Amino acid sequence: MDQLQWPEWMRAGVRVVRGPDWQLPTQDPKEGDLGTLIYVPKKVGDNKVSVIWDSGKERMYQSGATGTYELRAFDIAQVGIVHTGIRCTSCSANPIRGMRWSCSDCNNVELCTKCYMNDKHNTSHGFVRRDTTKSDPLILSKRADTKFVQASGIFENSKVIRGPHWRYKNQDGGDTKVGDVKTVIPLKDNFGNAFVTVKWQINNHVGEYRLGAEGYVDVVVFDPANGGKYYPEHLPLVGLILLKIGDKVKVNLSLMEFKKLQEDAKIWNDDMKQCLTEEGTVIDLVRQSADSKHASLTVVQYKNGKQFQIMRGALFRVAGFQKGGVVRIESTADVLKNLQRMRGGLKSDAAILATKGKVGRLLKITKDGDLKVLVDKTKFIFSPACCYPTNDPKDVKAAPTAVDSSSSSEDENEGKTLRRFADGIGEAMTNLKKGSDGSVVTGEAIVESSGNNKLDHLKALLKKSPQQVDFKVADGDRTGLQLASHEGHIEIVKFLIKQNADVNLADAVGDTPLHYAVFGKQPEVVEILINSKGIKINSQNKAGVVPVHVAVNTADISTLKLLVEQGCDVTIKDNNEDTPMHDAMIQKKNQPGVIEAVLASPTCKFNLKNKAGLNVLHFACVNNKVKAVEIILSKSADIVNETIPGGFTALHIAAFNDFIEIVSLLLVKGKANPNLQDNKKRTPLLLAASKGFKRIIEVLIEGKANINEQDLDGDTALHVILKDPPKENDMGTNVIYLLVGNGADIYLKNKIGETALDLIKDPVLRQSVEAIHKLAASPAKTDKGTVIPVNWSSKEMMNDDYQVKLDPNDKEPAIRDEYAMVAKHFMKSMPNAEIKTIKRVQNASLWECYIVQKKKMESKMGVGHANEMHLYHGTLPEIVDLICRENFDFRIAGTRVGALYGQGTYFALEARYSDGYAMTSNDNTKFMFVVKVLVGKTCIGNQDYRKPPYLDPDDKKKGSYDSCVNDVHRPTVFCVFDINQYYPEYIIEYEV
Repeated sequence: MDQLQWPEWMRAGVRVVRGPDWQLPTQDPKEGDLGTLIYVPKKVGDNKVSVIWDSGKERMYQSGATGTYELRAFDIAQVGIVHTGIRCTSCSANPIRGMRWSCSDCNNVELCTKCYMNDKHNTSHGFVRRDTTKSDPLILSKRADTKFVQASGIFENSKVIRGPHWRYKNQDGGDTKVGDVKTVIPLKDNFGNAFVTVKWQINNHVGEYRLGAEGYVDVVVFDPANGGKYYPEHLPLVGLILLKIGDKVKVNLSLMEFKKLQEDAKIWNDDMKQCLTEEGTVIDLVRQSADSKHASLTVVQYKNGKQFQIMRGALFRVAGFQKGGVVRIESTADVLKNLQRMRGGLKSDAAILATKGKVGRLLKITKDGDLKVLVDKTKFIFSPACCYPTNDPKDVKAAPTAVDSSSSSEDENEGKTLRRFADGIGEAMTNLKKGSDGSVVTGEAIVESSGNNKLDHLKALLKKSPQQVDFKVADGDRTGLQLASHEGHIEIVKFLIKQNADVNLADAVGDTPLHYAVFGKQPEVVEILINSKGIKINSQNKAGVVPVHVAVNTADISTLKLLVEQGCDVTIKDNNEDTPMHDAMIQKKNQPGVIEAVLASPTCKFNLKNKAGLNVLHFACVNNKVKAVEIILSKSADIVNETIPGGFTALHIAAFNDFIEIVSLLLVKGKANPNLQDNKKRTPLLLAASKGFKRIIEVLIEGKANINEQDLDGDTALHVILKDPPKENDMGTNVIYLLVGNGADIYLKNKIGETALDLIKDPVLRQSVEAIHKLAASPAKTDKGTVIPVNWSSKEMMNDDYQVKLDPNDKEPAIRDEYAMVAKHFMKSMPNAEIKTIKRVQNASLWECYIVQKKKMESKMGVGHANEMHLYHGTLPEIVDLICRENFDFRIAGTRVGALYGQGTYFALEARYSDGYAMTSNDNTKFMFVVKVLVGKTCIGNQDYRKPPYLDPDDKKKGSYDSCVNDVHRPTVFCVFDINQYYPEYIIEYEV
C-alpha cells in the first residue's frame, strides 16, 4: 500500500457517521449520530483515524486500510472541497461545497448535499456522486428505493457546552454552561459548514466556534437537534476503498451502462442482467495485467450459484465481514446447499439444515476468503456467499460468544509494533489539540504547531521562546521535531533544524526524529535528517532498534534504499539479536524489494547469527525467501555449508521444510554438499524421507545425494520411511518405490541388524519392492528411451483409451496408496463429493513429451525450478477420452471459462474451483483431471496473451515467463500455453 494515498477529501475536519462495518452497534454513538474526524494518519498503512463525536466522546476507528470501514463521511465541505462553477439547482448555492450530486436522468440538474438528502428533485431519478473535482462519478441507487436515517447532533437549535479544543476563556460563562446553536455557518475562512454561531444562555454572548475547521471541535452537544434525513449507502466510506473477498456488492448502473462496460472488457453475457437486481458476494479478485496494482475485475457469486466476472467500476460495496462480527446464515436450505457445494460443501445435509437462518459469530476469515463461524456451539467453514453481516441488536444479542481467541494468524500479529506506534502518534496529535491556546507561548503550543504544520505560528512562538525548541510533551516525551518528522512536514523540519533542534533527541522509548521519519514513511524528511549536522544514523532505541530496522518492518522501499545508500549499518543487532537482514526475511510486504534493498548494503555480513544461532542464509531458508538465498549465494557462497546448533546446514533446513526452489538453488548455485550430516548423522535426504517429500528426494538424488547414507542408528532413508511413515503425507509407498527405483539398498543392515526388507510386514509390498530393486538396474523405458513411472501398470492391464482403473481395495499396497493419495487431495476442497472411480492415464507418447520439456526447463533454471505442481481441470464428459489420447487443447481456451489470463489451458489449485467447469453427464456424474503441470516462472496474466510475456522486454534473450496466474504471490488459477508443460495424470469421476 505504500504508493496509495487517502482520498483527497479525507482530512481532519470531515463530519462523519457510522459506517457499514461498525463493530459495536449497542454502543454510543447511535446510528445517525454525527462526529468530527480530528486525526488522519499520513500514510494509508496506518489504519486508524480519530473521531470526536458530537456527544464529546473520542475514539479511534478502522479506516479501510485493512478492508474494514467503520465510518462514512456525512459532509466534506469542512476541508475546503469546492466544485467551482457548479450551482445547486434547488437552493442556488454557488459554488457547491462538499459532495456534488448530479441527476443522470436530467441535463444540468446539480444538487448540494443538503438538498440531495432533503429529497429535492425527483427521488425516482438516478444520481451520481462526485466527491471532488478529480473524483470519478459514482452511480447510486435511486433515493426512492434506498433506506434513510435521521441525523442527530450539532445542528441549528441544538444546545451545546464547551468542548475539548475550547480556547475562548470564559466567553461561555463557565465550564458547564449551555449555549444555543443559532446557525451552522455556510462559509468562513474558506471552510464550509465548519463553524457554528452560539448564543450562551447565562450571559447572552454570541460567538463563532469551530466544528471541524482544521480538525478542531470547540463545542459538544448538550441537547442534540434533528439534522434531517440522509441516505447512508450514498455517502462515501472513510478510507481507501479496496474490495476484498467476501464483500457484499451490487451493481448500480443501468442495463445499457453495465452492458457497455462489460462488453468493452469482452466479458458480457446476457445472464448478467441478474446482477442489476441482486446483491452478490465477491469470491475472487483479478488483476488484468502485470502492471496493475489492484483488482480491476472481480468474480461475484449470486444466490442461485451463478458466478460472473464483473469490472470493478460497476460494483458498489454494500458491506463486508470482519473477525468477531455477527453473521446470519442463508435461510433457504436449497440455496445454502448449492452455494456451499460450490465452495466445497458441508459435512452433511443435516449440518446444513441445522444452521440455516441462524446467527453466528465470525471467528476467522481464512486466506482464501472462507468464513469460520461459530453457530450455537459448533464451528463451521462457510462460503462468504452463504453468510450476511448483521448489526441488528437482536442478532448481536443472540449470537454466541467468540471462543476462538487463539486463532489469530501470523498475518494478524505481524506489524503490531508499527500499529501501536501509529496509534500512539494519533493519540498524541489529538491530545495536543486539547486546550491549546495560541495566545500563550508554551512548550505544548510549539509541539502542537510542529505536528500540525503551522509554520507561521511556530515561527512566532520560537521567536518569543527559542529555548523551548526541544520541549518534550508529557505524552511520551515527544518533541516537535519528532512529530513533524513522522507527519512529513518538510518546511517545519527544516525550520526546527535551523533553530538548532536536537536531531538525535530521543523520546521515552529511545526513538529519535530519524526513527519517527522512518516510522512515518517519509523519505524526504529522512534525507533532510541524514544530511543534518551531527546526525547519528545508527542510533538505537531502548529495544536496540535502529532506523533501518524500522524501514524493513514498514516495508518502505524508498526509505530503506535511502538509508542503505547513506551507509546505515544492516549488521546491528536489536535486543532479540536480530539484524535488519534477519528482519527482512520475515517481512511479507513489498517482497522481494525489501530483501534486495537490504542485501545491497556494503555492510552485509551473512554469517552473523541471531539468538537462535541462525545466520542470514539459514534464516532465509527457514522463511523460504528464494530471492534472498539467490543473492546471498551470489555474494557469499562460502557459507553454504555452515551449520546451526544441532548440525543442520541450509540444505537440511530447506529439505526438511519442503522448499524445493531453495534446495535446487543450494545444490546448483551454491554447490552445497548434499551428504553433510547433522549431530545425529542425518543427511538432507534422510530428513526429506522422514517427511515423505517426494519432490525434494528426487532433486537431492539428482544432486548426487548418497541414497544409502546411514544415520547414528545405521538407518538409511529407506529404513526411515519404512519405520515411521509420515502421518501427514499420503505418499509413503510411492516414496519407497522412488528410493528403491533409484538404487536404495534393500539388504543394507542398520545397527540392530535390520534390513529394509525386514521392516516390510506386508508380503505383497515386500514382493513389489524386491521386483523394483531388480528392475532398478534396467528400468522400463519408452521406445525413445524415456524412463516411465514405476507405478504404471503393465500394457496387458491397459485399455485402448490409455486409462487404468485404480482399485481402493487392490491387493497391491502401492495402488491402494495411490488411490488414497488422489482421493485425499481431491476431498480436501470437495468434502461433499462422492468419488465413483479414479483412473490413471498411461500415455507414453504424452509422457515422453512432458519429460523432455521438464528437462529442458530445468537445464535453464536448475533442478526443481520447473516448479511441477498437481493441479485440477474440470471438463466435459464427452471429451475425457480425447484428452487422454491427445492432451488438453489450448487453442480452444476461454470457450467456457473466459480467457482472463491468456489464450492457454487453465488449471486450478483446488478441485472446488474446477468443479464449476466440470459439466454433469447424463447419469449425474462429473469428470475432473488431476494434472502434472510445469508452471515454472509465473506472472500476472492478460486476456490478450497468446504466450507468456518476456521476463525483461528490454532484453528478450533472458527468455519468457512459463505460465500466467491470477496472483503471483498466492496463485490459485494457472494458464499454460505449451501443450508439453502438462500431463493428464488421473481422471476422477464423481458425483456431488
